[in-house]
Amino acid sequence: MMKIEVLEIDEFDDYSVDVEYVTKAYQAIKIKKKKQSINIELKRKRMKRLNKKYKVKLFEDYIEQPIVFGMYDKKHLVAFIEGEYIDWNNTFRIWELYVHPKYRKKGIGSKMFKHMERHVLDIHARAITLEVQSCNDPALCFYEKMGMHFIGLNTLGYSNYDVQNKEVKLEYGKRMI
Repeated sequence: MMKIEVLEIDEFDDYSVDVEYVTKAYQAIKIKKKKQSINIELKRKRMKRLNKKYKVKLFEDYIEQPIVFGMYDKKHLVAFIEGEYIDWNNTFRIWELYVHPKYRKKGIGSKMFKHMERHVLDIHARAITLEVQSCNDPALCFYEKMGMHFIGLNTLGYSNYDVQNKEVKLEYGKRMI
């Protein structure tokens, strides 16, 4: 049976993993500015299959007080979720959620997310927030399944051409209390 444990910084400070996902859809962003209003439209559109790769490192310096939970199969770390409580606005930020490809589509991501939600409720944070790329359709579908919803965007988050590159920084959130 796989169990979830707290991962300690002294054991996982240099831990990193290569992440890859495949997407066939993205959220197209249209921003229309009129005299007294700005209208933002997000629409899911199909796209040519795209493989995205990047590296995730646990306990990054920009995360001031990280909490990381990991799931093991025997002695192998197969999933983790990393976040941090943000005191000034009483929210909890999820920085990373990773499930090894061999273990995906087995409910592990949901278990990890729900475990973090219980932690967030225990510390009485009012909401969970996270960032997801507009082209990461598998993650968007997962987060929406977990009750997260669109709360904002940044069209210059990754480059000066995020909209054209179909890779806009989306913010998702969920009220907890």
